[in-house]
Amino acid sequence: MVQPIDLNHHSQKLFFLIHGYTGSPTDFNALPDYLFSRYPVDVKVMLLKGHGTKIEDLDDLELQDFLDQGVSLLRYFKKY
Repeated sequence: MVQPIDLNHHSQKLFFLIHGYTGSPTDFNALPDYLFSRYPVDVKVMLLKGHGTKIEDLDDLELQDFLDQGVSLLRYFKKY
């Protein structure tokens, strides 16, 4: 199963990356590691609901599900 990416410098700044509808955090390839090594910031790549398993897991999800998840995570990371 695909996992979210969470790279921490314990910074007050954050790169928060969101993959596409049929994607996953691995779609960014080396970008998260590059950003983490190049800048003293935290890098987080969320795994959207229904992603990282099988395509059928997206069947019962709507746009609002993804928006709610993104907003919830941004609020969680509000310290940045």
